[in-house]
Amino acid sequence: MRNNINNFIRSEYNSQEAQDFVKWLIDFEILNEEGIPCGLDHDCLASINTMAAGLRRFHGPEGDVTASYFEDVVTDIENSFDYTNGDIQDIYDTFKSITRQYNAQMTAAIVGAYVDVAEILLEIALFEVGAPAAIKLLQKIPISWVLRGTRLNNTVSKVGLWGTRSGGNNSIRIFKTNAPVSKASETFTALTKDKIGNLVIQSNGSRIANMGNGNFITFRPVTASGSNFPATLQLNFPSIYNNPRIIKFTSL
Repeated sequence: MRNNINNFIRSEYNSQEAQDFVKWLIDFEILNEEGIPCGLDHDCLASINTMAAGLRRFHGPEGDVTASYFEDVVTDIENSFDYTNGDIQDIYDTFKSITRQYNAQMTAAIVGAYVDVAEILLEIALFEVGAPAAIKLLQKIPISWVLRGTRLNNTVSKVGLWGTRSGGNNSIRIFKTNAPVSKASETFTALTKDKIGNLVIQSNGSRIANMGNGNFITFRPVTASGSNFPATLQLNFPSIYNNPRIIKFTSL
């Protein structure tokens, strides 16, 4: 691959834009080459903004949307006290992985292979980070990335792995976090951005969202959960789970 790129750079047919892209590849790969952790002489937010600039310049409309997403998360971090250095490190590592995927696909296109840059599978990369940070990232995803159908199914399948199984029952997961009610509610709101119609609000406070194709997501506060857990999410996706996946949010 490296030889192919070198040959391409030297080719009389390459454009200035292609040469600039290769320079960007180099700049990206040496970004924090020393691997200094966030908060220790490494301004991770500045590095994320650098990634956003490269995505916006070289990766078309999809790159522009991704860049805006990166920048939106950076702004949220700058204006919030909810992010630990560990959260920021996880987000930085994930965003670098996403940017690397874009670059790899563009590189393949440069050396002659056709690759569709549009599909980056962001929902998978998101859940490589810790769950609390993932909730924040999930909230920031543009609605065009959430959708219904396959993309939402992939995201829901990752959320359904949060926490630990309750005894031997994998259909019930226990997720310990600070502020469990707000975290459960934020996750519900983020996952149901593209719901069909209005939420069904039950008298006990439960909220039910129709996600299409017989799929439903339900948020239950403690008064409606039938247990002492502060809040519960139920993911009723028959194509993914034989039984609805229930995530019980509780305090650390």
